[in-house]
Amino acid sequence: MAAMDYETDGGTVLLVLAHPDDELMLRPIMEREAASGARLVCAYTTDAPAQGGGRREREVRAATKGLVAPDDLHFPGVDASAVDGRSVERIGALMERLRAVADGLPELTRVLSHAAEGGHPDHEVAHLLAAKLAVERGVSDRSHAVSHYRASDSGWPPFAVQAEHPGGSRTVRITRGEAWRMLSGARHFPSQWRSLGPLLPMMAWSALRDLNLHLAPLRVPSPYRLPRPARRDAMTESRFGVDIDAFERAANAFLAAP
Repeated sequence: MAAMDYETDGGTVLLVLAHPDDELMLRPIMEREAASGARLVCAYTTDAPAQGGGRREREVRAATKGLVAPDDLHFPGVDASAVDGRSVERIGALMERLRAVADGLPELTRVLSHAAEGGHPDHEVAHLLAAKLAVERGVSDRSHAVSHYRASDSGWPPFAVQAEHPGGSRTVRITRGEAWRMLSGARHFPSQWRSLGPLLPMMAWSALRDLNLHLAPLRVPSPYRLPRPARRDAMTESRFGVDIDAFERAANAFLAAP
């Protein structure tokens, strides 16, 4: 597992994320990009921002204040009616809307998204969308996928949070201050404390123990196959009830389409 120096390119950085609160684990990278003068743009690929009468949209606006301009928050998942947990059913419509967002970013320099690690079906969809877009816009070589969480191989702890990507990843060293701001950002998402609760202790353990983020290349997989832990079912199936074979068929059909 090799270390890497994260070098900012300036220009515009597009984050393709499934839900408000997913940017928590990318916050150190976002801070570095913003400090370099880069423009940060976030696009959310499920209808989660509209939940609670738009409460989650308001939460993400508070969480990204000072890093992302209000007009640079986009909600293609809401526009495409991509139901949280089932966004794969709207992946084609999501791609159309994501391309429209990218069309307004003439200086796009890189795309950041979730790693494809079998943790959440919506994270997988965001990864596929981001990887395909990065190739189309010629920025794949400078784009990255960030590990969030998946089922652990051993069974305990239950989640592998910010862990090495199953297909290989490189580490980016972060400071204790960056780690603390990443963790404390959860305060902006009171609607999600119940789901964040099981993850935060392991985020803290992972971040503060070795002060590393794991970044994998953002590449279009061919063919796409959902990653699975060695000893357990993928969370996409065990926790979210998604049929893996059907998901893979939909993903590969999307990747093969123009």
